[in-house]
Amino acid sequence: MTDLDTILNAPTPVAARALEQASKGDRWWMFEHQQCDMFAQNHSWVESREHLTDPRIRLRVAHARVLRYESISAASLVKEQPRDTTLDEAGFWSVPLELQPWEARWWNAEDLREYYEGGSAGWTGATNRFPPRQFKFPILLPTGQFRGRIRQLEEVGAFALSNWLERVTVVHGTAEQAAAHRFEVAGCGDLEDGVPAAVVDFASAYPALVGILRGEQAYCATVSEALGRLKLWRLLSVLAGSPLASDITSFVDRVRCVTWHDPCDESLYLHLAIEDPVQGISWALDGQDFD
Repeated sequence: MTDLDTILNAPTPVAARALEQASKGDRWWMFEHQQCDMFAQNHSWVESREHLTDPRIRLRVAHARVLRYESISAASLVKEQPRDTTLDEAGFWSVPLELQPWEARWWNAEDLREYYEGGSAGWTGATNRFPPRQFKFPILLPTGQFRGRIRQLEEVGAFALSNWLERVTVVHGTAEQAAAHRFEVAGCGDLEDGVPAAVVDFASAYPALVGILRGEQAYCATVSEALGRLKLWRLLSVLAGSPLASDITSFVDRVRCVTWHDPCDESLYLHLAIEDPVQGISWALDGQDFD
């Protein structure tokens, strides 16, 4: 067996030992990206928790299992947070160890990358993009210049969302205004009649957000959905102004979201504007990657 095959298919004690040995001397979020997710495919948290000792590996494996519908909410990893935790990791340790109702509403574990012997993997590709292909856009947004205040969200800029989604644009206005502004400054093509758009439930974008923040990019085969979930919760804690799960759930419940179509969309893309009526501002997550 290769090390990857051991991590994937060996008995849990052997696989856990191989996982931790393979990760020695490496920054925790760069464990070949997918090794913790690969381990979690065939090894439950109940089976593996006594055999994993590295707190950062335990964190990643736990959240990989959460995405596979294993509820481990009775366990808490907060007390295991290392003293040398970096800014990149801030908030990861308080993310709930079970899917919240708004996460589960559109989540489908069958969309997770599936690993095979020899290190190969496959997945549906449905979580590489938002809005989905063949999506209906019932409204047209005017493309006139937005005259409100615009800035970049520095708290998010401190850590990479993904290799092709580097920043979040903050607009003091509605989600529609944020969407129209982003198309005007970064869109492809000239849509004289307006930007095709639709109002959507934030939860409907959850699978794509996890997929994109996991590290997905063109010609890249090493990704981690567990890391995608952790980074999404970190992002939401910044937008909501609180790391508490209850506050983030309240934020998700009250926001208005708009997505839009860009004629140049190809394989990987995200177009999502999030409006919080309480704060009176909107955030635009907008980017593309191409083959």
